[in-house]
Amino acid sequence: MFSMTHNLIQCQFGCGLKIYYEIIEFSDGWKIRIPRQDDDSIHDCSRLPSGEIDDMNFEFDEYLYPDDPDADEEFHTEYDVPWLKEDLEDHFSERIRQYGGWSGLEFKNTRDRFKKRLIQQLLEVPHFYDQIPLLDDEMSPAEILDPFLPPCLDLRADYTFDAPPYNCFHPLEILGLFYQMDGRLGDAVTCFKLQEELGVSIIDVKNKLKEIQQEEPKKSQVIQQPPRPESEIEAEQRKVEMEIKKFEHKDFNKYIIANITKEELRKKLQSTVINYRQLTKKEKTKIVDEFKKDGMNSHLIQNVLKKKWFTEKDLNDFDIEKKCRVPSTLLDKARKQQSKEEKRQLVRKNPIDLHFLSLGEKIQIVENYTRNGDKLIKNKEIIECLWSINWYRNNLAHNEPDQYYSDGLEITGQETRICIKKCKLYMETEGV
Repeated sequence: MFSMTHNLIQCQFGCGLKIYYEIIEFSDGWKIRIPRQDDDSIHDCSRLPSGEIDDMNFEFDEYLYPDDPDADEEFHTEYDVPWLKEDLEDHFSERIRQYGGWSGLEFKNTRDRFKKRLIQQLLEVPHFYDQIPLLDDEMSPAEILDPFLPPCLDLRADYTFDAPPYNCFHPLEILGLFYQMDGRLGDAVTCFKLQEELGVSIIDVKNKLKEIQQEEPKKSQVIQQPPRPESEIEAEQRKVEMEIKKFEHKDFNKYIIANITKEELRKKLQSTVINYRQLTKKEKTKIVDEFKKDGMNSHLIQNVLKKKWFTEKDLNDFDIEKKCRVPSTLLDKARKQQSKEEKRQLVRKNPIDLHFLSLGEKIQIVENYTRNGDKLIKNKEIIECLWSINWYRNNLAHNEPDQYYSDGLEITGQETRICIKKCKLYMETEGV
């Protein structure tokens, strides 16, 4: 049953239900997040596709907000930037596209690439009810009859072609089959038990669990391998990432604090809009009540019109819910992040707004900041170096090193280090 120790939050896709995440860690070090509701059941979000692979009929507005106005206000306190319908559609479409070329799954290195890609996608959108086709758009008629899938992934009966779910699997089924093929039977059991808990399956997971139980216990112990040691490329990447982190939090932050006052930075953050949100029920009610009471003379009405949340016509037509554009600024983001942190055990000693900004946001502020009519950083090369550092950090933070050619990683790593040195030298000599 549900434990009171779980911190329930709203689903990030705006369905309105409250969930918590269970972290599942496999023996190879990979982790997935299982969204569970307050009764411990696995969450099947109504905003996400389930069942058929073409179930992409997302029936919601541009942004994924809860339909319940009461839940909407709480949602905005938990999530700074809601999902876009277009981004979510792209995510699932990309998943189907990426898994089109399944050839070579009999080889462990190919399965590992597929597995890593799938787990990364599941971390971004933790959803387990949709189906993923392992198909190849370039199959010839002969290949359709014999697609060269490993036996445990071939769902055909007597080599006859059937419509989907032919060679379609749920995400946990793919992971379970891959782990079983690798001999990581404990991980396979974890996946199949979770799939059984979902209540839907393409393969016979109960039979799979019995099959694994009947295998020799020694087989699992022998085949289970320790985590792969860090390669030279990975070690080098980690060093560069540490240099970036040290540069950002020591040199770059120090430079910003020395050249931009606290008040100037606050004004800059307040004027930098990152997205727009809908009015909360409380905000809408207050605005309408104020307008009915004092009309255009209301201080609140004048304030929101000045902020361009909506026009006077929208207000007169009481169409503020559809027409409003309530900006969310970098200052809003920083303050929300700080508020969330203060509720946790790990809290900063002397927090400032700068601590809650990303590297890219800091670069944007510095690039656009002027002092006495002149840009703070006049050297265009330094600005380019800053953005190159940010690109390297963001790109490799979300991808594995083995997805890139080793020579390319080495070159970009060296270039990033050179950029860090140039920026540090500039900031030491061209400071206040």
